[in-house]
Formats: sequence, structure tokens, C-alpha cells
Amino acid sequence: MIGRITNDPFVEVVKNGEAKALFAEVELSHDGEIRTVQLFPGAGAETWPCKGDVVVVERTGGLLYASAIWDGAEPQLQPGEREVYGRNADGEKVSRVVLLDTGEIQIESLEGGAKYIFSDKHFIGNNMANLCSVLLGIMDDIKGLQTSGGPPAHTVNPAYFPTIEARKMEIENLLTGEG
Repeated sequence: MIGRITNDPFVEVVKNGEAKALFAEVELSHDGEIRTVQLFPGAGAETWPCKGDVVVVERTGGLLYASAIWDGAEPQLQPGEREVYGRNADGEKVSRVVLLDTGEIQIESLEGGAKYIFSDKHFIGNNMANLCSVLLGIMDDIKGLQTSGGPPAHTVNPAYFPTIEARKMEIENLLTGEG
């Protein structure tokens, strides 16, 4: 059977008070009946399903349980990749960790826009991009630096520009993962 979670899941004590389990009210798609089922979100990740998630409901003896929870979003991953994400109360993704088939790991806050990519040697992200932008701006400022005292037309010796440009490229490559 297929069903859709109608309210936020809840925890109840089971096994004569010896354990806790996750339950949800689920509307069954074949007859519209709403039943309370125990949720089994799957191994390898702790998840708390949201209202509106689609589940597969099975019956074992007198117990209904749900597994294979799906939020309804079409997967955007390649075979072998895995995504773990956090959602707000409305079920919208707000953060995620993606294990890519390239060996890279992406960690992203979808609310604040921060994104980090861990690969073989590089750590990049928009916070680093901001730092990169600042450092590159400083390098540009140094190129136009005027000397103090004397005529205001004095600037940094143009023979030094290749050194400044080389350092600028080194910083840019480091912070964009190319160096």
C-alpha cells in the first residue's frame, strides 16, 4: 500500500515501556482511510519525516508499518550518490550533505547560501570566495598604492607588478580549488 503522512510524526513508548518508536498518521491511497503506523525510515541515516511525505505501508500480523519514505521530490543524483538533508516544518530542504560519485562531499546551507566542497586537496565555498575576493582586491589596491611624502604621483614600481600578479593568481587558484 502507498500512503501519505497527514500530520507530524510522534514518538510513543512501546514494548511495555522498554523502548520508543516513531509513529505517524498516514492516509492510505487505495481507500483514503487514515491509520496510525510505525515508521521505519531506513538504515544509515536518522530521519524525521514530514507531513506530506509518501510512504510504503506494509502489514505484518496486526501491525502496520511504513518504510521507503519519500518526500516527493524527484532525485537529482547520479547512481551511487547519496544525499542527506534537513527540512523545515513545511518540508522544504534547508540544508544538505551530498556524497558524490567523484568522491567529493558537498555540505550546503540552502537558507544562508554557504556551500563547502571537500575533495582530494581542496576546500572551497562561498565564504572562501568572499575571502578570495577581499584578498584579490587588496592585491589590486597594492598595485595602485601611492608612496607617502613627495609628489602624489609616486606609485609602486611597475617592475613589481608581475610579482603581485603571480601572488594574485596563486591566491585565486588556491581558493577556487585549481591550485
